[in-house]
Amino acid sequence: MLEEHTKSQANPHWKDRIRATIYEHKDQYIQTGNSRYSLNYMSA
Repeated sequence: MLEEHTKSQANPHWKDRIRATIYEHKDQYIQTGNSRYSLNYMSA
């Protein structure tokens, strides 16, 4: 889903940035599967 976004297409390192964000904010994400995460709170 994120791979198709305009910003992702412009940045070849978008996967690394997402991985780093999950690592930096572990308390905000829940692992839902192999390499799958979701927020642990509702967003608008």
